Amino acid sequence: MGNLGEGRLSAGARFPERRASPRFAFDARLKIIDPLAQEQITGRVTVLSGKGCFGRTDTPLAERRVVQVQIRNDDSVFESWAWATPSNPEAETGVVLVFMDTPPEQAKLLATWLAARATDAHQ
Repeated sequence: MGNLGEGRLSAGARFPERRASPRFAFDARLKIIDPLAQEQITGRVTVLSGKGCFGRTDTPLAERRVVQVQIRNDDSVFESWAWATPSNPEAETGVVLVFMDTPPEQAKLLATWLAARATDAHQ
C-alpha cells in the first residue's frame, strides 16, 4: 500500500480554483472617491476582473464602505460604484473593490479591457 504521503495531492490541489470571472494582471491608475467621508484615495489597479479589482494604495481604508471608482487605462476611463474592503493586513496595502450598479456602457468598456488581457494571456 505504500506511505500515506506518497503521490498524494494536497487538499487544495484536488479542487481546481473556480471563479465567476477570470482575473488578469492589470496596471492602471485608480481613484477611489468616498462621498460620505469626502475623501479621495489614489493608487494602481494590479488585478482586474469582470466583477471587481484589487487596487494598491498608500492609504489603507479603515473599514468597508461603498465608494465611487475611476480606473484610467490609456485614454479611457471606467467608472462604477463599488463595495470597498481593506485588504488582508499581511498582504499588500490596498483595497478589494467589488463593482456594483455598473452602467452598461462602462461594463462594455470593462469587457473590452478584459478581452484584450485574455488575448494577451493566450499569446
